Amino acid sequence: MINKFRQIPAYTYTMWAMIIWLFIGRLVKKGLFGDGLLYASMSRNMAEGRGSWWRPYFSSSYWIDGMPPYYYENPPLMLWLESLLFRLSGDQWWVEKLFCVFVFTANVLAIRYVWNSVSKYLGTNRQYWPLAVIIWMLIPVSIWGNVNNMMDNLLLTFCLFSTALILRACYENNSVYRGLYVLGAAISVYLGVLAKGPVALYPLALPGILWVCRLSLDFKKAILVTISATVIFALLFISMLKLCPASADFFEVYWEQRLKAVIIGSREDQILSGWSRFYIVYQIVLESSVLIGISIIFWFINKWKNYTANKIPKLTWAFVLLGLAASLPILASTKQSGIYLIPGLPMFGMGLAIWTSDWYGDFMRRILSKIMVISLLCLSLIGIVVAFMNFGTYSRDAAFIKDIEDLKNYVTAGSKIGVCDDSIHDFMVHTYMQRIGKYELTKIESKPGFILIDKWCKLDEANEILTSYTRMANPPNESWQLYKRK
Repeated sequence: MINKFRQIPAYTYTMWAMIIWLFIGRLVKKGLFGDGLLYASMSRNMAEGRGSWWRPYFSSSYWIDGMPPYYYENPPLMLWLESLLFRLSGDQWWVEKLFCVFVFTANVLAIRYVWNSVSKYLGTNRQYWPLAVIIWMLIPVSIWGNVNNMMDNLLLTFCLFSTALILRACYENNSVYRGLYVLGAAISVYLGVLAKGPVALYPLALPGILWVCRLSLDFKKAILVTISATVIFALLFISMLKLCPASADFFEVYWEQRLKAVIIGSREDQILSGWSRFYIVYQIVLESSVLIGISIIFWFINKWKNYTANKIPKLTWAFVLLGLAASLPILASTKQSGIYLIPGLPMFGMGLAIWTSDWYGDFMRRILSKIMVISLLCLSLIGIVVAFMNFGTYSRDAAFIKDIEDLKNYVTAGSKIGVCDDSIHDFMVHTYMQRIGKYELTKIESKPGFILIDKWCKLDEANEILTSYTRMANPPNESWQLYKRK
């Protein structure tokens, strides 16, 4: 039996152990970053008939003053897909977590497809694809994003598939297959734009990068693939705008409210200017620090052992340039975050995996033993047991989640709740309240059905209004005072 398991490469066991501990182990717990809660709330609302495909609805209130109740901050493809899961499963806390599993699985398969494409046309070892997944999971923001229901994860899926298809189109000799690959790449870019905007266009730079890196690609062919994929994408996008007026209305608002705003910095939450715009360069280095460390160590090992792998392959440089093509355009934005690097950083990981794959595979074969196989299997099984035991526990914001879950015993789902100014402008308060209780927050002066006073609230703001309210006898917790209108 052990001999059969030993036939499976050790790096495959390593990949599964990392997936179980770094992904599954963190996914099974309650708690999300605010953006993930925002997307889950809108998807759930869409599934229940609040909002529509081109007018996703979060709440009648928002934490940024002057924002409409409908969501135009990002294209809505992920919300459409996640709403389908809510339709099938109902409003359960784990629905967005299950959606993360589907997207993560798609990304693992897409990484494998990119690796297989490289192997088929440029000669890397096909069986070492798990190394690319392992290195991808060593990027902190990648694994963080995978468990927090981020749109960038779905965007990565389409970027990976379009990268693989464009690479195949560049080196495929059969004109029919080449045309199909170009068509598939254009569709993937189009879906990527619908998932998270223009970042999805960066794989179109791949033919030019391959030519610059002198990877046996004819210049005319590189230009032809780029132009063909770009034209097909443009036709798809323009056709959508012409045939579906609602989509044209959405992207008009999206441009004015989001894209134009991040370029000129016209919103209060988008204020980076001057040298501050180079913040994203710092984030690239920070998030790639593990990859940089591995590269340095590998370089010195090769120098010491005098291996031929001293020289970084042209293909590695090609993926590094592709990662920069995805990441450096963020310099134009006045709003920057490491989150926005999720679609591009895996390309750096792919480049490192290509450079180190032969050495790593040889190393793993030499150290493979019964003890190692058994250890990795045991580690994976322990991770599954731990994940099962932690299902439904809290990963973050435990006290706040419990408070809102208790609040559901006193306040009807979907009610409007008056809160003080600090809570009105609190991103996490809005998103957790909407996701867990469908509560819509409003100012106390509007005299809603319920008022919630927290320990940070200045009571003199509310004392006069509270005379027309009754304090409920059983407040959810000591930090809150709950009032119901008489």
